[in-house]
Amino acid sequence: MKTIFTIWTKPIKTFEYLDMMEEQDLKVRMNWLFLLGSLALLIPKVPQTVEKYKSMGHQSVAYSIIMTILAIGMLILFFKYVYSFIVLKIGKMLQGKASKLQVQVVLAYALVPTLISLLISVVLVAIAIVGKDVAIIGYQNQFTGFIIWIFAMRTFIFGIAQYNKFSYGYALLNLCIIGALFEGFALLLKQWVH
Repeated sequence: MKTIFTIWTKPIKTFEYLDMMEEQDLKVRMNWLFLLGSLALLIPKVPQTVEKYKSMGHQSVAYSIIMTILAIGMLILFFKYVYSFIVLKIGKMLQGKASKLQVQVVLAYALVPTLISLLISVVLVAIAIVGKDVAIIGYQNQFTGFIIWIFAMRTFIFGIAQYNKFSYGYALLNLCIIGALFEGFALLLKQWVH
């Protein structure tokens, strides 16, 4: 089963199939999805990062690339360990049955829609190289981003419901609690910085 494709049309069957896979194969797939998903989230930000570091006095593009690579690594670690831990604990508070690995798999497969963004970024990089217009790399269409977000949330809700033995309402509640936690953290951080 080509899970990267079936997650779009048959998410429940895909998660059932993934649940029967060997743990090592599942971890390899999960790590690749975390890597590709993190790339998809950060590649469009490269031109902004280059400009930011240039404004800070770093003229080297290599410095910006190194910082982006570090950010990708940190994003992978965040998704794999921190975010999955929070999702797991909230699920357990709601009497969920999922294991740590199952939550990590859900998060990895929720990143699959961002691969569309990665494909768009690769095309834009090719156009930028041919046309010598680096600014095009950071182009993001809001409508495409919204559709990707909808599919990512859908995948997350189906996966959390499947593994935690939740209704879709409880899975949505799980997602809302996480959103509220992160929004609260962002507000506190914003208050602390200012």
